[in-house]
Amino acid sequence: MEVNGIKMCSLLDTGAQVSTMTESFYRNHMADLGDLVDITDMLRISAANGGDIRYLGYIECNLKALGYTFENMGFLVVRDPSEDTLKQRKRRVPGVIGSNIFKSMKVLCDSIEILPKNWGNILALYEEIYENDYIGKIRIPNHHSIIIPRGSVQIIEMQTKPAPKGEKLDCIVEENTGLTLPNGFVLASTLVSVTDTGRIPVQICNYSNIDINFRPRTLIGTAVNITTPSFQIAEMNTQTACSVDINSNGILKKMEVGSLTEEQERQVRNLIIKYKDTFSKSEDDIGFCDKIEHHIPTSDNIPVRIPHRRIPPNQWSEVREYLQNALKMCVIQESSSPYAAPVVIIPKKNGKLRMCVDFRGLNAKTRKDAYPLPRIEEALDALNGAKYFCSLDLAHGFHQLPVASEDIEKTAFRVGTGGLYEYLRMPFELTGSPGTFMRLMDKIFGDQKFQTILTYLDDILVFGRDFNETLERLEMVLSRLKANNLKIRPEKCQLFKEQLSRKPKHTPETARLEETTILKSPSSLLPSDLTCAIQNQIAVVWEEQIGTSPLSCIPIISSAIPTVHPEEQSNLQKTDPHRKRWDNL
Repeated sequence: MEVNGIKMCSLLDTGAQVSTMTESFYRNHMADLGDLVDITDMLRISAANGGDIRYLGYIECNLKALGYTFENMGFLVVRDPSEDTLKQRKRRVPGVIGSNIFKSMKVLCDSIEILPKNWGNILALYEEIYENDYIGKIRIPNHHSIIIPRGSVQIIEMQTKPAPKGEKLDCIVEENTGLTLPNGFVLASTLVSVTDTGRIPVQICNYSNIDINFRPRTLIGTAVNITTPSFQIAEMNTQTACSVDINSNGILKKMEVGSLTEEQERQVRNLIIKYKDTFSKSEDDIGFCDKIEHHIPTSDNIPVRIPHRRIPPNQWSEVREYLQNALKMCVIQESSSPYAAPVVIIPKKNGKLRMCVDFRGLNAKTRKDAYPLPRIEEALDALNGAKYFCSLDLAHGFHQLPVASEDIEKTAFRVGTGGLYEYLRMPFELTGSPGTFMRLMDKIFGDQKFQTILTYLDDILVFGRDFNETLERLEMVLSRLKANNLKIRPEKCQLFKEQLSRKPKHTPETARLEETTILKSPSSLLPSDLTCAIQNQIAVVWEEQIGTSPLSCIPIISSAIPTVHPEEQSNLQKTDPHRKRWDNL
């Protein structure tokens, strides 16, 4: 950009409230404009670390950028730094463009249809900070460091920009996505009141397995002012409007949402949009969490090599497509490993093919992982009293974890004559994969298991006694998944359902029960009973009861018997018809 016709390399700083140029640049190029205006008694400026910035005075210049000239733009002329390193840096970049100039640029650029990408990003960030009721940054207090123990949630008093004296501002505390914060750290979105002290309570969480230490004045988030908008009440078709809103987002269209009120649907929509990056956008969009690596401890180092199996020609196109997608997703890579397992092509119910790797040889020499998986009876006990359920399914869950670098070669597999590949992400077919994945789930949600959620491998069930409780728990799950870079498949999500559907609806147990309903009444003695009677020379008499008794048992053994939680057993009366039926057997 040019300042009064002189090119000046500048830093575009959306966090700066004023624009500056160095003393040396001013004396070399701007001294003929006249003396500087002394405003040191009127304006004090400070750096991000709280230290004062010394400046000589104020000057107004014409700035040319984006092909336009912005007249009378204000600059402060700051003193040159004394350190050689900083002096050289300021010699290369003598200018800083702050929000006072961005504001003028924004007015012009709103009317420009085509805007350079870099400038568009800068002005969008300026609008987010300064035109969205931005108040200030949230920092760790400057008097001491703060340690957040691993796996803990704490409320700590933080510091932000004070409100005007005697006033109180309602603000939303939010995490700044542009900051680089420790892995596992989450700043909870909180509604607070900012007074003239600038001190506010903030809830912070450490979901990692190590303690997090913050130094004084560490930037962790922002505070945004909220105002009550004016509105008018208008009559409208609630059902229609609600249906349009809840399906206006592409993610929500893919999910099943239970029957909710208009206000509840609005809250769900806002929550999903807030965590939209946690949902997989396509089949190839999966997360990656390096919190745990999958190890393959074997009894010896002798490679397992099994000849490949022939792949029919009509299946090769789908196999190649799978390999290309897996390479693109960084799930696999080409290999030169001494290990080699064959692949097995299995048809799915929808007619497509699933490529599985036969790791039985490798699994046989792998030391088994004894990490426990949840039991069904424990899960049922935890659901007592729950009304709403949210079912979440991770997108290619196992593939979101890495294989330990020293064990990658053990996962090598042959694809017919199509080459040798190995897994970079944890495959489904290894004997220790379920234990590794449950270990990750317990590290992330261990403090909430059987209390607010249930986890089984890559499936997560959130439950609650009412809508607000379930919504709060769902946000907790989404925030932890986001913090650990895990992604959900929206097509398999069911939110706020009072009853979850199971697919397929007809399980093997249901099929066996259905077979009993088509039994016919016996028309003769069973061969074993007849042989026994002949050998003992006992007369066999066919009675009507022999034919009717089996049929009378069918309704009892094929009907679903309701179960109750342990706390409700006292309410189960002895006169219950189901209890009577079993007593009569």
